[in-house]
Amino acid sequence: MARPINADNDGGPFHANSEGTNLPQVKSTGVNYPFANLRTADLTEANLTFADLSGADLSGVDFAGANLTGVGFAGAIANEDTIWPEGLDPVAAGVTIAD
Repeated sequence: MARPINADNDGGPFHANSEGTNLPQVKSTGVNYPFANLRTADLTEANLTFADLSGADLSGVDFAGANLTGVGFAGAIANEDTIWPEGLDPVAAGVTIAD
């Protein structure tokens, strides 16, 4: 079951909790999701062009077929279950792959 996107902003950085969210083919160009919890989210064929996913938890996210052109991944973490679109090197993009 898809979960709604929840935001917690206590005056500090914006923290989105989208764990387990199903957003296939979503168009979210230029959005800022720093430090977001996107664990196990379905982002297949999503258009996240120039989004900021700095520091985000991308463990288990399905990015198959997604457009991640210009996405900021500095400090983001992922795991071996994260599915990346063809041609994207997550480590070169700034993602840390956790054990």
